[in-house]
Amino acid sequence: MSTPGMRPARILMPDDALSRAVDWGSMPIEVGYYAADDPDPPVDDPAHILVVGLNSSPAAETLAERLPALELVQVLWAGVEEWETRIRPSVRLVNARGAYGLVTAELATGGLIALLRGLPTIGADTSRQVWRPFLGESLWRRRIIVIGSGDVGQNVARQLRAFDADVRIVARTPRAGVLPASDLPDLLPSAEVVVIATPLTSATRGMVDADFLALMPDGAVLVNVGRGPVVVTNDLVPELASGRLRAVLDVTDPEPLPAGHPLWDLPNVLITPHVGGGVEAGAPVALDIAVEQIGQYLRGFRSDNLIDRT
Repeated sequence: MSTPGMRPARILMPDDALSRAVDWGSMPIEVGYYAADDPDPPVDDPAHILVVGLNSSPAAETLAERLPALELVQVLWAGVEEWETRIRPSVRLVNARGAYGLVTAELATGGLIALLRGLPTIGADTSRQVWRPFLGESLWRRRIIVIGSGDVGQNVARQLRAFDADVRIVARTPRAGVLPASDLPDLLPSAEVVVIATPLTSATRGMVDADFLALMPDGAVLVNVGRGPVVVTNDLVPELASGRLRAVLDVTDPEPLPAGHPLWDLPNVLITPHVGGGVEAGAPVALDIAVEQIGQYLRGFRSDNLIDRT
């Protein structure tokens, strides 16, 4: 039965338990499924909407490029830079912004606390049954810059302000509570912590280079929960190896970080394997957001999470 004001559509979903549990309510939806590991996915399917699962796959990429009636690609995560050029210009692209911002911010905050309080060192001592008190540092009154004013950046700023930290948000487009990126040369010399929470774009790729890092004061911490290529790894490694700077890295370039890479051996770096959104609650929330976004699209509204590819 059709819902008033909503046109019918066919959707292709990843063939997994979560996808099959989606409640479309009274939407006029016809659902089909595809297997992520299918080497020959159904490219002749008349689907109007493709949902890409929590992990991209060759099958999803093939479908996005070749489905003849495709109008909308809905991915179940926030960063979509690799999809912006993969689909036809006429196909709209929507992400799941709002599903992972808070939990990614948790990892940024938790990793920063762990590094400042010496938890990796204490953990290593504990494994050797060594009792060695450690004089750590606090987030209290830290001067912090968060680069990126989206879901992740706003949540990072909110969490860090709970520790009475002095947090400034910086982004390409200034507005109330957000400073312009052009202010960074003046802000970095006093920043004790810099958090990268920006997506990867032509403007942000390689933004954190030797000149950027040189402006950060001795002992400062770089936290990257955005995208690895925002930071020039070859410029970061010497600053860390000298002990002048420290880092918390959930994303790296290259990624996965290969065995033998110099970042692994540095004592002043905390590395996590791109797990900012890796919590059990994330996938169901992402699917709920996808259902809402798709409903908006079928009603003829502009989706809140529509990616501007102009």
